[in-house]
Amino acid sequence: MKRYDASKWILELSLIVLAILFMLPLYITFVSGFKTYNEILTSTLALPQQLQFDNFGIQQ
Repeated sequence: MKRYDASKWILELSLIVLAILFMLPLYITFVSGFKTYNEILTSTLALPQQLQFDNFGIQQ
């Protein structure tokens, strides 16, 4: 079993945090596409109550 020194552990932890920070806007954009306007305003990070496919239709 390999031992990790403190600098390698801190580097891996910081890279994980950085990856989460970069992926968060993509998650918010993707999930918000399936929400109603009110759901976006009340709970940005939560999953939608019902999938809203009307957001992807052609508006006339």
